[in-house]
Amino acid sequence: MLEQKIKELESFLPKIKVCNESVSIANIGWHIEHTTKSMYGISKALLASDPKKYKWTFNFYRYFFTYLNYIPRGRKAPKSVKVESSGDVKIIKKNIEKVRIIAQKLDALPKNSYFYHPYFGDMNKDIAIRFINVHAHHHLKIMKDILNASN
Repeated sequence: MLEQKIKELESFLPKIKVCNESVSIANIGWHIEHTTKSMYGISKALLASDPKKYKWTFNFYRYFFTYLNYIPRGRKAPKSVKVESSGDVKIIKKNIEKVRIIAQKLDALPKNSYFYHPYFGDMNKDIAIRFINVHAHHHLKIMKDILNASN
């Protein structure tokens, strides 16, 4: 399910140094690293969670953003997924491979495996995977806009 987003991220590897501050202060490498760090962290949390402890609660913002496939630009990333440096293709490739390996384990998880998001609260497996896709889509759009603005 996440493999398509991973492949899209990989397609930007030759352009990791490209930056256009009118679109984003971060270069494409930063966006790939941030996205893979988020994918890995959410996947790891899903794998470590106790499905018996999951409790569904309605969260308007979680519902709004995950179902509209939209995250507004300009928000600060939580500390857990901030990237200090970017641009080392070996590190980025290693991160992509880590995400690819851990993502393959998600299908076998119980439905109530969950991940806690600091703004959106608990997300069960399906919602968390949807969020991973929405988040990746958000950063892929930014990377495309960086390239378009740089041409």
